[in-house]
Amino acid sequence: MNPTPEKKAGVKAGHAGPPGLPGRGLVALVGVGPGDEALLTLRAAALLAEADLVVGAPWVNERVAHLLRPDATMVDSATLDQDPKLLIKSAKAGQVALRLYSGDPFLFCSAAADAAACAKAQVTFEIVPGVSAATAVPAYAGIPLTTDVTGDVRIIHAAEVSRLSTGPGTLVILGAETGIADIAKMLIANGVVSGQPAAISILAISAMPVSAPSITSVPGPVERRLTSAA
Repeated sequence: MNPTPEKKAGVKAGHAGPPGLPGRGLVALVGVGPGDEALLTLRAAALLAEADLVVGAPWVNERVAHLLRPDATMVDSATLDQDPKLLIKSAKAGQVALRLYSGDPFLFCSAAADAAACAKAQVTFEIVPGVSAATAVPAYAGIPLTTDVTGDVRIIHAAEVSRLSTGPGTLVILGAETGIADIAKMLIANGVVSGQPAAISILAISAMPVSAPSITSVPGPVERRLTSAA
C-alpha cells in the first residue's frame, strides 16, 4: 500500500528533480498493474483523478478512463513517437501529465529513459510503482514463485529466451502470447528438461490461466501442442 495517498500534486513522495512548488507542473510515470483495476495503487488512483494529460497504450487508457476528470485529455502513447517531449511540455505549462505503463514502470518499460528526459529538462517528476504481471498473474493462478525456503526466480521477456542459460528456480517469461511452441523449443535446446512443470496464462488476468503438466504438453483450450518442440 502506498503510504502517502493523501498528498497532492506538487509535493510528491518519491519525486525527483526540482522541489515541487504550488502551481508547478508534474510528470508522473505510473504503473497501472497487470490489467485488474482493483490492483491500482492508491497513489496511482489519486494521480489519475488529478491528471490534465494522460498518455498510455489504448488498452491501458480504456481501463482507467472512468477515473479521470471530464476535462482530462487522453492520448495514445504512440503519439510520443511524433512528439517525444509532449509530457515535458505539458508539465512546463503547469499541468499534471501522466505516462501510464502496464505493470510496473521499471520492469520491461521505458520509464527509466522517460525519467532521465524529465531530469534533463529539469521537470519535476514522480515514479509510481505498480503491480507487475510477473508476480500478479502467477498469484492469481495459485502458482508461488518462491517459498519460505526457496528464493530463486528469474523474470525475462520472450525475446530473451534464445539467450537463456538454464538454472534452478522458477522462470517467468513475459510477452509470450504468441510463438509458444517456438519458445518451448528454445527452452529445451537451452537445457530445460522437457518434463519440467509449466503453466501458460492467456490474456493475463482477463481469463483463467491454462495449466500444463510439463513444458511439452498443453491441454485443449490453447489448441496448440508443445510436443513438436521436443
